[in-house]
Amino acid sequence: MDFNQKLTSVKWGGGYTSSKIGAILDHDSSPYITKTAYESQIVRRSGSEILRGDRQDWVTNIGLTQVLNKNALIDANISYTHSSGFLENPYKATSIIFIDPANLNNNSITGDVRALIEQRPDRRNQVALNAKYIQYINPFNAAMHVGYRLSVDDWGVNTHTFDASWVQPIGSSGWTLTPRIRYYSQDSASFYQPYLFSQQAFNKQAVDNLGRKVWIDQNNPARQYFGETQFDLVDQNGNPVDLSVGAAPKMVAYDSGKLPDHFSSDHRLAGFGALSGGVILNKMLGKGVALEAGFEYYTRASSMQVGSGGNNSFADFDYYVANAAIKFDIEPATSLPMVGSGGSSTSHAHASPHHHAQPPAGVMFGHMLDKSGDFMAGYRFMYNWTGGNMMQGTHKVNDQTIVDQGCNSESCRFVPTFMDMRMHMVDLMYAPTQWFNVMLMPTFMDMDMNLRRLDGAPSPKPGVHEHTGAAGHETGAVGDTYFSSLIKLLDIPGHRVHVNLGFSAPTGKVDIELRRIAKIDGGLIHFGMQLGSGTWDFTPSLTYAGDHNRWSWGTQFSGIKRLEAQNKSGYRLGDQFQATTWGGYDLIHWLTATVRGAYTWQDAIHRDFNQFNARIGPMDFPSNYGGQFFDLGFGVNARIPDGRFAGNRFGVEWLQPVRSDFNGFQLDRQGMLSATWSYQF
Repeated sequence: MDFNQKLTSVKWGGGYTSSKIGAILDHDSSPYITKTAYESQIVRRSGSEILRGDRQDWVTNIGLTQVLNKNALIDANISYTHSSGFLENPYKATSIIFIDPANLNNNSITGDVRALIEQRPDRRNQVALNAKYIQYINPFNAAMHVGYRLSVDDWGVNTHTFDASWVQPIGSSGWTLTPRIRYYSQDSASFYQPYLFSQQAFNKQAVDNLGRKVWIDQNNPARQYFGETQFDLVDQNGNPVDLSVGAAPKMVAYDSGKLPDHFSSDHRLAGFGALSGGVILNKMLGKGVALEAGFEYYTRASSMQVGSGGNNSFADFDYYVANAAIKFDIEPATSLPMVGSGGSSTSHAHASPHHHAQPPAGVMFGHMLDKSGDFMAGYRFMYNWTGGNMMQGTHKVNDQTIVDQGCNSESCRFVPTFMDMRMHMVDLMYAPTQWFNVMLMPTFMDMDMNLRRLDGAPSPKPGVHEHTGAAGHETGAVGDTYFSSLIKLLDIPGHRVHVNLGFSAPTGKVDIELRRIAKIDGGLIHFGMQLGSGTWDFTPSLTYAGDHNRWSWGTQFSGIKRLEAQNKSGYRLGDQFQATTWGGYDLIHWLTATVRGAYTWQDAIHRDFNQFNARIGPMDFPSNYGGQFFDLGFGVNARIPDGRFAGNRFGVEWLQPVRSDFNGFQLDRQGMLSATWSYQF
């Protein structure tokens, strides 16, 4: 909200977050971690322990921005956050050294070191104040930014942050140099301890009210015996006990009441100071596009804390980071003198009197930029969902058939219950000429799969990784990188044709292994869970698009040809061909509904892993990939024709399987969601 002739702005906001925690505790570490305090919150399922909890966070803030004069402004904010519920990190443990007082009179003191899951308070209230001053320095055509932030909470974690930067344009060529520095200091939480001592035994043998050691019958724990050793035991009536009963000591655990109510050794709650400094070099390329490169050095030390005694040095560290980025400004440029623009301001229009219809969101390489010098930045998301029945060809198949036939000469033991694949893609397109475009598309992939044991499956193989527990499998990282040249072949009113000559670079990993469990190597994860093809691939396509009045239509033929015989893991994904056609209708001038049909043929995987793979199910065999698929898609496309956000385009499409003819044994397809955003300027 602006007032005082727009020299004063007030802003406020609020938010609420409800979180449900379901932390799967690592079964390899389970014997070494004591979880007694959370026993009532742990659910045991499929061999896994899941620690459950609920958390709520409320946040509110209010701020004021005041223009002091044509060269300076100040910005101030205050915020309050209230958190309650399960505030612990379930994967953080504190080392506690238990010392039995009975051993204190010995010449040497020995302790029993145990790891307990941390216990934090179940409430936290935080208040933060933030202020920033910006001053334009006319003689240098530069801007100085100075800021301070103070936060306090009822955990004792009080922080101070000082930061400063100098934004310095270099000449009139669009270069900007920004050195910056930041100092941060934090007090430790009142319950933070790197480790604890407790004067009690972690566990010891129980004694009765007569001081006798208590033993139990291993076959009947309710029956108790008494005596110093197994050789002189008597029952509760004083009768001697036969050694054959197999008596064992009755153990009593530590008294949690002798421990602090709250404790944590998470170094992020320790007291420390941090100093960082760096420089950013920015080059404006025009039309809201900038290249940026930066370098920063960061050092953290307990001795740098305000008022520090210099303890906790074990958590000291430093690092440096270098980065490069392409940045986009999707709003009209309205530069202010105080940020070092020299007082100039520019603007440009995003809207165009004519626009070509967008292809459906699931169609890639479906359009070109029309004007020389145009640039497009976009984001594409694809979600592929498989689940339900296991299929062989076009039919459902039962477990016993999969056990007998799904793994070649071996017997299958597991099949997936679902597999989700999500692809995030950045679309960057540039038009050097009206008839030639170039495109770069880096990708990020993440996938997860859960498995079930087949009915009738054979017993586990000794020394072979078994997929037990509720955790399932997840992979995620950078995928393959696509780059293309798009060439316009025909552009007449109502009809356009272009060809895409693209390639895929093997930047996604194809040698991801299952984690080592119980001293057993998991081997390479399934083919479909690897993050790329591992080979250089040719990805051509031919696209025709047309429009008339409110109607639009198009057809595309595309393919993938693997250019290498095998990847580093020994196999090669199958080639692929797709034919798709679509039609669209403008519901209103900025919103279009689309319908699309698609046919896809995909070859099976060639060759096989050249490293160990556990081969526990159909997904580990090359013949169980690929097939022929028919799909029907429904979508909408929207564009913003004018205003401050003109030039933005959005699209969403759901692709529904109509018919599937799988190679071998595969999990049924459920559908694919595609969503796109792009901005052209």
